[in-house]
Amino acid sequence: GTTAFSNTDYSFSYSGSIAEGYVNNYNNYLITQGVTPIESRLITIEELEGLGCSRSSYSCSGAPSWVYATSYWSMSAYDNNNVWFVYTFNEILRGSYFIEKYFGVRPVIEMSVDDIKLPEKPVMVSGDYDTVGSEVAIGDEHFYVISSDDTSVTMLAKYNLYVGGEYDADEDIWTAYGEEATGMQESSMLGLVGGQSI
Repeated sequence: GTTAFSNTDYSFSYSGSIAEGYVNNYNNYLITQGVTPIESRLITIEELEGLGCSRSSYSCSGAPSWVYATSYWSMSAYDNNNVWFVYTFNEILRGSYFIEKYFGVRPVIEMSVDDIKLPEKPVMVSGDYDTVGSEVAIGDEHFYVISSDDTSVTMLAKYNLYVGGEYDADEDIWTAYGEEATGMQESSMLGLVGGQSI
């Protein structure tokens, strides 16, 4: 699904944005699954650079492919009118915060090391909690480790959330999903790919 970052005039701030609302709802869902994130939010430009993206060249060619597997908003403002986003053509660009038809919401969650080592939840799908790119599952929700230290592990959702709507480039129409949108990760929610947004 794709969504505007915000619809408030000059609202390039993550706080109070449409995107933050979706992430907060997702955080509440994770709590019902028996985990309590220290923090839930969108990725920052600094984290993207740490993964191999470059804001000076507008490229994520140095990052693992899972970083740009979907098109999604970051939480970092570029200026008073634009927000950084990741595009599936391994690019990191900036776009107007009110554009609703191209970019999705791909949450980042931070969990304590103690919680992530619990035997029940979450489950390590591949790798280990202190290796970037390791995959972690919380029920049906999957994440990639993007950083860790002695106390916490920060992870990026594998897919965008099923929120917002769908853009048909042929008709130039963006249609809201409505009540069928679950607000959870969905493997078909990729944002802008090949001229179509889902």
